[in-house]
Amino acid sequence: MVSVTFRDTIILNLVQPLDNQRDTQVVDLLAADSRILATPVTSPLDFH
Repeated sequence: MVSVTFRDTIILNLVQPLDNQRDTQVVDLLAADSRILATPVTSPLDFH
């Protein structure tokens, strides 16, 4: 059995930040359904 500290160290060594130029893409709203979005969805329309 491994300690929590050891597991945390392994995980943190494997995690790398996203490169916004390489690891993201722009998709239309329908294609974004059920996806994890890197930025908020914005619209020029006001739905109030």
